[in-house]
Amino acid sequence: VKNDNDWYEKKTRLFFFAGALSHSLSSRSARHLLELFAQNRSSTLTIGQKTFSALKVFNGHMSVEEYANAISSSVFALCPEGYFPWTPRIYE
Repeated sequence: VKNDNDWYEKKTRLFFFAGALSHSLSSRSARHLLELFAQNRSSTLTIGQKTFSALKVFNGHMSVEEYANAISSSVFALCPEGYFPWTPRIYE
């Protein structure tokens, strides 16, 4: 019998973002605020009985394998604005 929470049990991180944090010149851009949040966050967060690594922000590019592992082990993948109105992150 498969448990409906199997996907949740495999998650180790609550939030994940990989990409350039300097896409915007505005100090109010989501990417700039994400960078500030990542610098000033606590390292873990407990929800119910499960403890997560709170946030991983990777500024720049990472290998496809690293990216796939990071995004699949996260509950949420953050998708802030960029230069264009589309992003492959929505599909990933």
